[in-house]
Amino acid sequence: MPAFVALVESAELPPVGTTIEKAVLDLKRLAAASAFHRAKDVAAFANHLGGTLLLGAAEAYGRLGSYTGLTRDQARSARSDYSASVTQRCDPRPSFDFAQFDCPFQAGKFVVAINVTASLNLVGVNVQAVPDEDYRGNSIVFPIRSGIDADYLTPPQLPMYMTPQVRRMAVMLARVPVDASIKVITTTRRGGDVATEYWFKSVDESANLVILYVPTNQETRRLPLDRFLTVYEAATNQWVAVVELYQ
Repeated sequence: MPAFVALVESAELPPVGTTIEKAVLDLKRLAAASAFHRAKDVAAFANHLGGTLLLGAAEAYGRLGSYTGLTRDQARSARSDYSASVTQRCDPRPSFDFAQFDCPFQAGKFVVAINVTASLNLVGVNVQAVPDEDYRGNSIVFPIRSGIDADYLTPPQLPMYMTPQVRRMAVMLARVPVDASIKVITTTRRGGDVATEYWFKSVDESANLVILYVPTNQETRRLPLDRFLTVYEAATNQWVAVVELYQ
């Protein structure tokens, strides 16, 4: 699972040809045309792990094909339009910021990064009422980044994603590299902690699962995400998590 790291320096611009679109990176030649889609793209990152919208970067076959760049006016308008769209359409307003760089290989043009922080509170996007429908009020949808696209949460999924503690654990666990060593300390209400060494594999927030690998017997273990109490990096690439299980 990729972890989000904000793009703030020109030296951090991803290289052409090798960088792939992923859950925390969305490549866009131009800013989205409508207020809803601009707000939706930001909210989808906020409702997942955070991420960067990179404007002025063209996708080709799932990879960064080229830097096309934005004019100075386009870059200025993009920052203004995304700010206005998020303010007007998102509730609560997610945390995000802009970074602007000279466009590689395109003199006089610019690349704009919109860095979105993961939100512990689920972000909804206001959908304007359709005039010819019976219902005259506006509606709220909850987009979430899924792979390289934005999906929408269904009513049965909302309770899980609206729990701040679970959201926090999902975001923290996303920072654990795949196959990193993680010591999981399980505690029960009867007392008696047990520490087990695993290799970390992934988090499936929609299924409420953390997937771990047991190297000693080559088995996979699945633990409930909503029972994780904390996770932290005790030493370089040495992680610790505490889980409370019902036993």
